[in-house]
Amino acid sequence: MYQQVLKFQPETIYHIYNHGNAGDNIFKNEDNYLYFLEKYKFHFSPVADTIAYCLLPNHFHFAIKIKSETEIRLFGELNSCKNCSEIISRQASNWLNAYAKGFNKVNNRVGSLFRESLKRKIVSNNNYLLNLVNYIHHNAVSHGFATQNNEWKFSSFNAYFSNRKSNIAKEILHNFMSNNPEMHIATSAGFDNSFFLDLEY
Repeated sequence: MYQQVLKFQPETIYHIYNHGNAGDNIFKNEDNYLYFLEKYKFHFSPVADTIAYCLLPNHFHFAIKIKSETEIRLFGELNSCKNCSEIISRQASNWLNAYAKGFNKVNNRVGSLFRESLKRKIVSNNNYLLNLVNYIHHNAVSHGFATQNNEWKFSSFNAYFSNRKSNIAKEILHNFMSNNPEMHIATSAGFDNSFFLDLEY
């Protein structure tokens, strides 16, 4: 049965994720990971702030906050597009298509790289957001690619424990935690996994 894709809306937080088609790897080496992030920054960062991410060989997860309507419309007008949802969806599509095109060319591959269109879920409250960030940061450990969250290079985890400038919008989570001192970014599997039991990866 056809299921309508949830539309992106301004100033809303989402969990976005996708998987390689037929379980295939979408990243084969470090250059692939870096190229994917480069395309993300170029195409999707103009319309969304990044709260957290983790890239694994056959799938990825991001926690993002869509930018304000004013910012999106300004960007859209510069690119001949005025509907906010359309602008955001187009940028997401451009990001994944650009990566897939480059990946397929380098690997002499044809066909769809990703399983389907970009999956997304609205993050409805701050508790869910913190658990989502901890889930994303623990993903490499959960799938056996690392023994500690800080060992995996292709994740935003270490950015939260560094004073170095980064593209991660740490202030979104820090503002919530400063008012809720009992909440923290888990360094291991310290999160409520019940939020994510319906996820395949």
